[in-house]
Amino acid sequence: MARTPHNDHIPAPKRPGKYPNKDRLWNAIIEMLHQCSEYPSDSPEARMGSPSDAQAFVQAILDILWYIDGHHQTLANRVKIPKLFEKFEGYNVPEKMKKRKRERENLKVDRLTDLAYRLSRFQTRSWMKVSNWIVLKDSVDALVDATTQYCTYLKEKNKVGRQQQERLILKKDNYTLELLPICPLPSVRMRDLWLKLQSLGDEEAFVDVNEYAPIDRHQRFRYLTDLQAGLPRKTVLLTFSIGGSTPDYHFIWVARQKEEDNLRMSTSFIDEIKAAMPEYHSRAMRRLYMNRFGLFTKDAPAYVLREIYSDLTHDASGCRNVEETELKMRLEIALAAEDPDIIVDLRSLNGDGSDRFEVFWQHMATYINDKSSVHERRQSTVNYMAVAFSVRDLIEEVSKLCPEGTPIPSQTWTRYQFHPKHPRSMAARLYLKRFNLKLMVQQRLLRLTHVDAHYCAAYFRYMREYAVLHRDHCQMISMDDKHRLKLGEPSYPVAAVDREIEVIVSARQCHGRR
Repeated sequence: MARTPHNDHIPAPKRPGKYPNKDRLWNAIIEMLHQCSEYPSDSPEARMGSPSDAQAFVQAILDILWYIDGHHQTLANRVKIPKLFEKFEGYNVPEKMKKRKRERENLKVDRLTDLAYRLSRFQTRSWMKVSNWIVLKDSVDALVDATTQYCTYLKEKNKVGRQQQERLILKKDNYTLELLPICPLPSVRMRDLWLKLQSLGDEEAFVDVNEYAPIDRHQRFRYLTDLQAGLPRKTVLLTFSIGGSTPDYHFIWVARQKEEDNLRMSTSFIDEIKAAMPEYHSRAMRRLYMNRFGLFTKDAPAYVLREIYSDLTHDASGCRNVEETELKMRLEIALAAEDPDIIVDLRSLNGDGSDRFEVFWQHMATYINDKSSVHERRQSTVNYMAVAFSVRDLIEEVSKLCPEGTPIPSQTWTRYQFHPKHPRSMAARLYLKRFNLKLMVQQRLLRLTHVDAHYCAAYFRYMREYAVLHRDHCQMISMDDKHRLKLGEPSYPVAAVDREIEVIVSARQCHGRR
């Protein structure tokens, strides 16, 4: 903006130099001042004082806007930035610098307080009270108030952080030990816990906070938050973090006056509680145990090995499914009753495990190999019956091939020896898949004869030979869903059946294949 007599006191813009982004911010502030003073005033009080005073004012605004650049959203969560200064964002971006990239620094109380104080010195200037600068004055006042309020908020947060750090006695990977402050009037939720601690007196014992905390996770969080505020006596809180979705374990006891007694008692409690804490092992660790010791204990069932592993290693991991949970509960009952005969494995009644229909299955396999075929459009190891008949007919045909007296299975048991029609259905779990066969009726598996088949083949052959004979005037293209026809260069021969084999031909040779 060009200088006029009423705004010649405003500092001049800068050319981009060593810090181009900061110079751009300077020029943006200068442009804003010109817009604020666009209404001329003949009063000498409207001038921004001396040139050095105007220079210092612009520098103060630039420093504070440069410092809070990138933190507008953080400030907006607590205070309100004046609308006049909201647009001054995106100039201080240290992570995008070409020569020296660095992370953006957090706002510090001392630095922000100093910048706000330097800007507040211009609030009492006489030229700020003129009507020309009323918008600028209100925005500067609001910016100083906002930064001051945020500094107060940071001081309170730092104070709370220091108090928590002072309360912290010991912190390890899986547990934290902290000293709670004294609160003469604790929350009403702490009444039962405090009565329990009072009943212990001077006895060296701890209390499990989880027994008094609510089950609901939201109410439990509020309960633990109130506990952090403290109790009428100085107490020590021990928090064990197991990890995963398992909630933390909290234990509390009354602190002693001597620091030596507190350290001795805390060490004793931590060792006692740590020994009682549940452990959670991975499935790979349990599988390694089963594979290693299961070879020498083939007679021991899997659920017994799992219970032995859990008892020896104190593994508190949950079961994989409902069946394992039921077996675990039954085994615990048997161990508590000290009666191993309370559980009976009904599978022992199945005999030696041999299949009495083995002869029938062998003859069925022979019959299936003669009567089944692969699917012409699918790539799989499952065969399909080439003729349509029921399971009863299949059993009757195979029975004729078996010796007299051979056990014959039922229709349902025979059907379960095949592959299921729908592999993802619930009934598919019952199929044993003994034979690579599906009992389904498929179309176009057999080549049926026709009285005109010879004439159709001869007609197609004549068309192909005619196209070869008059190759310069006609073309014959036969489309098939299982064949790729490659188009060659003009006037060059192309093999009609391409099997990815190179063929040497002459210039006048043409290929045709029956």
